Amino acid sequence: LLYSTVKLTASKAGVPVSTGTGFFMYFAEDGDWFFPAIVTNKHVVNGADQITAVCHFADGDMPSGKFVACNMVISPGSCIEHPEPDVDLCAIPMGNIMNQAKNAGMPIFVQWIDQSIIPSDDDWQYFDAIEEVIMVGCPNGISDEVNNLPMARRGITASPLSRKYNGKDEFMVDMACFPGSSGSPVFI
Repeated sequence: LLYSTVKLTASKAGVPVSTGTGFFMYFAEDGDWFFPAIVTNKHVVNGADQITAVCHFADGDMPSGKFVACNMVISPGSCIEHPEPDVDLCAIPMGNIMNQAKNAGMPIFVQWIDQSIIPSDDDWQYFDAIEEVIMVGCPNGISDEVNNLPMARRGITASPLSRKYNGKDEFMVDMACFPGSSGSPVFI
């Protein structure tokens, strides 16, 4: 899980303005296409003209211990926002950066999350009212900078997953969350 998550630094005109978290996810449709992206919250990206993610270089199929700052220009249309305005999610395409690094002989190491771990509509009924959850991210911008790794937090669900929280497709967790945790994936 530690290699599926990355600290994000949002900048405006070259000046860092905030930090957040993103996770590496690829989207595939019947094996026909592969879309690698960093998923985060819309509010992490809004107002920035660049997002920086420090990524691991690969050594075969393992992380090398060396890192590279991947700078992604944020402009209108550069991110794919969730179509519902009140769902605070977006995807930043990573294909160009991944290809450039690979073509330069310096591939980037990530652990991709894919759509298969998202519960189907029918699966939600099988969760208990209280489930243990793990969040991986960079609360308050804190990360292990020497090893370029995020922090892990443990908590529980505070509302039943099988019920719509306040009538929305949401649930609440009881866990230490701070600014900078925005965009962190939550695993059950």
